[in-house]
Amino acid sequence: MDLAAAVADVSSFFFVNKACYRRTEEIGTVWHFFRENHWTEASAASAADVVVLFTCAFCQSKTTDMLQELGRLQPALKPGAELIVGCCLPKIDPERLRTVFSGRVIHSSNFSALDSLPGVHTPFSAIIKKYGDTAVCVSDEEDARGLTKQSSAKHRLARTAVSLIRSACRMAGVRRPPEPSSDKVRYILLAAGCRRQCSYCAIRFATGRLRSKPLDWVLWQFRDSLDKGCGKFELLADSIGDYGLDIGTDLGELFRQLLAMPDRFTVGIYDLHPSSFLKHFDDILALGQAGKIHRLSVPFQSGNERIVKLMNRPCDGRDLMEKLLQMKGIGGIFLHTAVIIGFPTETDAEFEDTLSFLKSVDFDDTAVHFHSDMPGTKSAAMDGKITKQFMRGRLNALLAAGIKNNLADTQHELDNIPD
Repeated sequence: MDLAAAVADVSSFFFVNKACYRRTEEIGTVWHFFRENHWTEASAASAADVVVLFTCAFCQSKTTDMLQELGRLQPALKPGAELIVGCCLPKIDPERLRTVFSGRVIHSSNFSALDSLPGVHTPFSAIIKKYGDTAVCVSDEEDARGLTKQSSAKHRLARTAVSLIRSACRMAGVRRPPEPSSDKVRYILLAAGCRRQCSYCAIRFATGRLRSKPLDWVLWQFRDSLDKGCGKFELLADSIGDYGLDIGTDLGELFRQLLAMPDRFTVGIYDLHPSSFLKHFDDILALGQAGKIHRLSVPFQSGNERIVKLMNRPCDGRDLMEKLLQMKGIGGIFLHTAVIIGFPTETDAEFEDTLSFLKSVDFDDTAVHFHSDMPGTKSAAMDGKITKQFMRGRLNALLAAGIKNNLADTQHELDNIPD
C-alpha cells in the first residue's frame, strides 16, 4: 500500500528525535500538525506511514551521526512509507545530506513541505497560529512579531482568566498549590534563531533570525509551572544572551522579574555568550546570591585573545575569569563551559592559555569540541588548519590536567573528524 492509499484509511506517523532540547517546541508544533490532520502516532518507525527524523548538525561529527542514522532508518521502513528529515541538517549541510537522501525536508524556518502530504486539510501555517504563541516556527517570509501579536492577545486573556480563577480558589481555601519541588523540571525556550556571527558556527544558517517569546508569556510559563509544583527550570535558546532584543526587552529584565518572585525555585542558564554574561553580570550575580541558579553555562571556547577574535567572540578574558570565579564562590551552582580545540592557526602556547583558564576556574564540566570545517563558515576558509594528530595531543594534555568532561562524547567527536 502506498502513502496516498494509506490516507484513505488511517495514516500514522513516528518521530525519531536526535535533535537538541532547543528544538523541543518546534518538534511539538510538528506533532500538533499531524494530530490536527487526524494522523495517529505509531508505536515504532517500522509501523508508520511517515517517519520524521529530527537532526542535529552543529559539527561534522554530528552530521556523520545523522547520516548513519538515516542509513539505519531507511531500510527499516515498511513498504510505501516515507521518511522526512527535519531540524538542522537540511540547512547546515544539504550537500552531505544529498549523498544519502533525496526526500522531503523541513527545518526551523520552513515547514511547507508538510502541507503537500496526502490528506492534509490544515496547513502548517494554521497550526502556528493556533499553537505558536511564541512565534518560534515561522517561515522566512513571515513576520514573527505579527504572529506573536495576533496570538498573544487571545492567549493573554485566557491566561488572565486562569490566574483570576486560581487566585479566587486560593482565597476561598478551595485549592492550595503544592510546594515547588526540584524533582519537577520545566524546560522553557526563550527564543529561537541567532544573530551572532561566530566564525566557526553554522547553527544560525539553520535556525534563522532571532525570534523571542514575549516576556509576559515567559513569566506566565514560570507562574503556571510554579502553581503545579515545579521548582526547577532550564532556560534555553539558540542564543540566550540575545533574548528580547527583537521585542524591546532583554535577558537582564527577565532575570530581574525572576528575582522579584517570592517563590522558591532555581534556573539553569544554558550556553550564555561570554559578552552577554559580562553585560548582565549584576543581574546574574543577584539571582545566584538569592539561591535561584542551579546551573550556569558560559562557553568561553578559547582562553587566548587572538583566537577568540578570530572566532568573532572578542571578550576581556581576565574580567570573564574574575566574574566566573565570583559565581563559583557563591556555591550551589553547577558551572559549565565549552572549548574548541584546534581552531585554525592555534599554536601550542595559545592552547595553553585555554588550559590555564580551565584550570584556574575549575569548571564542574567542560564540553570539549574540535574545530571542523562547517559549510559556509569563515573558519572553513581559513588557512593554518590543525591536524587531527595535534588535536589528539592537546586532548591528552587536557585530560592529564584533570579537566572534567564527558570523555566518551569527546572521543567520539574526535574520531568522527576526517583525517
